[in-house]
Amino acid sequence: MRLTWDDTGSHKYEAGVDRGVFYPKTGPGVAWNGLTSVKEDVDNAGPTIGYMDGQKTVNQLQLGTFAADISAITYPDEMLAYDGYSELLYSGQKRDLFNLSYRSLIGNDIEGLSYGYRLHLILNCMLTPTIRSNESMNQSAETMDFEWKLSTTPVANPFNRPSAHFFIDSPNVEAPALDALENLLYGQEAGADPFFPTIEQLLAIFEANAIFTVVDNGDGTATITGPDDWVYDVGTEEVFISSPSFNQIDDIRILARSY
Repeated sequence: MRLTWDDTGSHKYEAGVDRGVFYPKTGPGVAWNGLTSVKEDVDNAGPTIGYMDGQKTVNQLQLGTFAADISAITYPDEMLAYDGYSELLYSGQKRDLFNLSYRSLIGNDIEGLSYGYRLHLILNCMLTPTIRSNESMNQSAETMDFEWKLSTTPVANPFNRPSAHFFIDSPNVEAPALDALENLLYGQEAGADPFFPTIEQLLAIFEANAIFTVVDNGDGTATITGPDDWVYDVGTEEVFISSPSFNQIDDIRILARSY
């Protein structure tokens, strides 16, 4: 297939940050009002280069760990203990680990920023002290901008290398799974408080809310369940699936072979 450019709906972009939630080590998560910027970065990433006989023979990248520069015009009171302050509000104290979630919006040339969003889950965060400037008031009163450097400690990932940053794109996730995750992250009006899941709990949410399943029967056959408009042309060697949860090729993807 020959490449094409500027197809309708193909122009996607990200913008903004919202729905920040701060999750203390103990207790429920709290809304982070006033979060204005999360500049994602990587700590300790860079190439290791080696030469032999004047020729470059090694060019290996150190992958590093997730980091970020965070800006806000205010922050939740629960965050003070994680920014080196005691209950009596004196500084220089131990900084503990916490979790964080926020969204960045995803837009396209059809729906604009209503197209969807990317939900970011950041684990094992620690804040590094930064310079804070208190300035004299003048005729144009301006709010103080708070800034922090954030570092992370990755956790085990059953599918790949350890990571501290997981994200979910709403256009690629079925509504039941996304709703279940957000009910956990943001809490429910007449239910549980906001809670940050472990990796095992995160995977369990998607497994419990899976609309489409393939079960290997162990005898060279498989049992396939899902909506009628997703599963079709089930043959002896190929199964065709159409679903927004899969990376699609012309709206159709071959999911399984040799059954």
